[in-house]
Amino acid sequence: MMIKNTYQKLVKTLLLLFSEAAILFLLLFTALIVFLFTAKMVFIDERLEFDLYVFKLLLEHVNPTSTAIMLFFTQLGSSVVITTGNLLLIAYFLFLKKRRWFALKVPAVSLSSLALMLSLKSLFNRPRPLSPLLYQELGLSFPSGHALSAVTFYGLIIYLISISSLTKQTKFFINSLLVFIIFMVGLSRIYLRVHYTSDVIAGFCAGILWLWLAVKILNGIEKFSRRELGG
Repeated sequence: MMIKNTYQKLVKTLLLLFSEAAILFLLLFTALIVFLFTAKMVFIDERLEFDLYVFKLLLEHVNPTSTAIMLFFTQLGSSVVITTGNLLLIAYFLFLKKRRWFALKVPAVSLSSLALMLSLKSLFNRPRPLSPLLYQELGLSFPSGHALSAVTFYGLIIYLISISSLTKQTKFFINSLLVFIIFMVGLSRIYLRVHYTSDVIAGFCAGILWLWLAVKILNGIEKFSRRELGG
């Protein structure tokens, strides 16, 4: 009986790990394909129908209340909020939790994603929409920096929450809220007409891919340090 129970637990654990790995692979593969498809649509096929259609669709919902809501969410993806959030996370792990490696991972993800964003913008060199709703923003359009930064910052918090000791219900609630914030940051950029929909989609995809890669590399460095250097 004990052997049977142990076997069943092992099978359940393996199935859970396999399903999680399959979901992660599907997410990353989808993000890569969507990013490449979006870049092809915009820069090779030079098609704007989808972007213009979404602008037209959202125009029907423009009103003072919606604009105020979108301005709030766009601020949640701004450099000021993201930088402040990163500094608070660093201080939290460094001084309260005494987790040196976590305190190092936060700026590493943040700075590397910033470098990626600037590199991609320079590479694709796409101008911003010519008719913003409220104000014209400086800089290039593809991919959306707000969307990419929202995914890497709030996505990193999702990762940290997921590996924490919180209950499943608490993890689900917080992570669902963070996913909603990420989505709304992207939507706000389209609503305000400072980015095309394709910019935001590309930003989301690039953010997902880079966050996974950065966390994977940093976790590998941490394990190597602890094993080889006694860190």
